[in-house]
Amino acid sequence: MRKQNYKLILRQIRLNVKARKILKKKNICGISFDKEIIVKFPKFISIANPMYRVKLLKALKHIHIRDTTKKPIFLDFKDVEILYPDGAIYLVHKLDKLCNKANVKGRSSSLTTVRAMLSKLGMHKLMRIAEYRPTKLVPIVERWHIIEGVNAELGEKYDEIEDQINKIVKDKKSKMILHNAISEAITNVINHAYDSEDIYKKWLLFFAIDPDSDSCYIVLSDLGKTIPATVPVTWKEKLMNLNDLYLSKKDSQLIELATKLHKSATGLDYRGKGFTDIMQVERDMDGSKVMVVSRNGAWSSESGPKDYPEAVQGTTVNWCLPLNLANQSLQRDA
Repeated sequence: MRKQNYKLILRQIRLNVKARKILKKKNICGISFDKEIIVKFPKFISIANPMYRVKLLKALKHIHIRDTTKKPIFLDFKDVEILYPDGAIYLVHKLDKLCNKANVKGRSSSLTTVRAMLSKLGMHKLMRIAEYRPTKLVPIVERWHIIEGVNAELGEKYDEIEDQINKIVKDKKSKMILHNAISEAITNVINHAYDSEDIYKKWLLFFAIDPDSDSCYIVLSDLGKTIPATVPVTWKEKLMNLNDLYLSKKDSQLIELATKLHKSATGLDYRGKGFTDIMQVERDMDGSKVMVVSRNGAWSSESGPKDYPEAVQGTTVNWCLPLNLANQSLQRDA
């Protein structure tokens, strides 16, 4: 029997250990795509706040790369503490657009309220984990509603949102203004947000009541063409006071410009009236605010324009209404 060469054996062991370390390092760096890569979400989910936006978009970019290469994805919401309405709907929308949902797994937040929110928003179903039903009622989650569509048919699910609006807004004219704004915003998405050859043409409508901030949020999201890319401007408008806004070419200012125009990119008189209705909510309902986020910019009726280095896909329109609207009457124009 041939005598074993212990030096060769030890050398082979060292080579095996070294190879395992190199493979582990590659997996950590995301170089090897044979196993699930953990995508950690930040504590706060938002696309309006600059710091939170950077972290969320970085995570979503990583997910997109994994999805297009048909590789496993592990979504880690463990550290998430707050879901802001603008960030929540954008996150849900981007994950809904994934092509290979069967490759997705994950874990929920360690906080009860956030876990209940994620479950209600369909994140648990996507990650293939059990739906979360807290033993104690979570009021803010009970008053979260989300509906989706590809046409102007709102369906029965909108009845729940309508019931909630009826509890907040008692004045008939105010109620009509709000419903018109939602309807016209959805019509704008259908008519202008997506190209005819686009496969994915979905809009999402999110409704939430937040007793802590004494506010109601209604957010509409699309993942189509952004406002800065489609805002129509005529030579006459360029020569008017809007000229400076247009020539600056900052996305936030182009969004503001869109709120002042009364037509669509089609140039047809009967199209594109949606922003007039969207802005009428803020103009005619006491304490209401509007925020629009699109591409690299955002514009708010409260804080004005803001620009970001990173771009989002599509547009979100966010109405914030005070919960005491039930005791208010419609403002009258002077």
